[in-house]
Amino acid sequence: MATIFISHAGADDALATDLENWLRLNGFDEVFVDHGQNGIRVGDKWQRALQSAVGACRVVICLVTENWLRSKECDGEFIAARYMGKKIIPLLGVDPDIPEALNRDAGDAAGRYRDSLLRRVLREDQGCDIRSVAVNGKLDFSHAFQQAETLIRGLRAAGALSNVGIDPSAFEIDRARLPSPFPGLSAFDDEDHHAAIFYGRDPEIISCLEHLRQARANSSNKPIGIIGASGSGKSSLMRAGILPRLRRERPWICLRAFRPGADPLLSFADSIARTLRENGVRLASGSMAQELRATWEGVEREGDTNSISRDGLAELRVKLDEIADQLRERTNHRSAAPPSPHKPVHCGRWGVRSQYSPPGPPPHPQSQPPPTSAPPATE
Repeated sequence: MATIFISHAGADDALATDLENWLRLNGFDEVFVDHGQNGIRVGDKWQRALQSAVGACRVVICLVTENWLRSKECDGEFIAARYMGKKIIPLLGVDPDIPEALNRDAGDAAGRYRDSLLRRVLREDQGCDIRSVAVNGKLDFSHAFQQAETLIRGLRAAGALSNVGIDPSAFEIDRARLPSPFPGLSAFDDEDHHAAIFYGRDPEIISCLEHLRQARANSSNKPIGIIGASGSGKSSLMRAGILPRLRRERPWICLRAFRPGADPLLSFADSIARTLRENGVRLASGSMAQELRATWEGVEREGDTNSISRDGLAELRVKLDEIADQLRERTNHRSAAPPSPHKPVHCGRWGVRSQYSPPGPPPHPQSQPPPTSAPPATE
């Protein structure tokens, strides 16, 4: 099974061949490239065969040239990769600066299509600029050490080496904060130096990341839970396996992980405040908690049950959207990424006590928790 799919325009087949050879030379042997008569078999349904190849891989490399940006077939491969939750790595053979829409002639439909596709690609990942190594229809990394190293690290981190999997060495080990690689009974956290020593959950990490990317591509607002028996490693998977990697992907804004504790609203507010501080916005968690508590206590409730009404839920969402807008505004400003139109995706994990959940396989993602005889204990 190929772990890397190369999306390229037919006119750039020589570039794709050079890229394929370079990947194999650097140990990435499981590569799929459609070379026309040498790729998908004659008689196969072209679109179905390509989508099957995309679905089987872990990483999709988009060879973004002017030919690629004007190809509806390449656009289709890109869309399929997004909706399947694959890690997309654009190799930019074009200027990443997108012309203002007003600078395009109203009748230039092809130009507007090209700009729209480039804008969507850059929302996924900032990519790797290969203009200096793609010359005269050839791709040559021999004198471009920095670009080559950047691409190799990105591929290894995404799990493109099937014999290595998700490579923790993509994260730096902070010896001052974690002097020993053996944490003992200490819990894993969502910091990079914890991700650097987190091993053994590659299939689960890849599956969770693909579930989350699929949810974002489909604008799904369903929570995604990580379900498993007590002690199976649900928190470790989310904190050290998923969040540090998701935080490195351009469209995502990841709150710092937290436990509800005795005051869930204060814990939530502290997570928001820490995330904002990391993006240059100073905010006291106490004042944020007061705002959240005032909103929570002031929303409309129903009858004797005191449960929140539909209108009350809408009020809460307005408040949370205000917070999300602050995060988006700040992170978009820092990354210079095109604004993302996607709705937020909520990822959490429900900890089910061992008396309600028999010992079983490792934790796995689900779009909603399975029914149990008693409510799960939130952690």
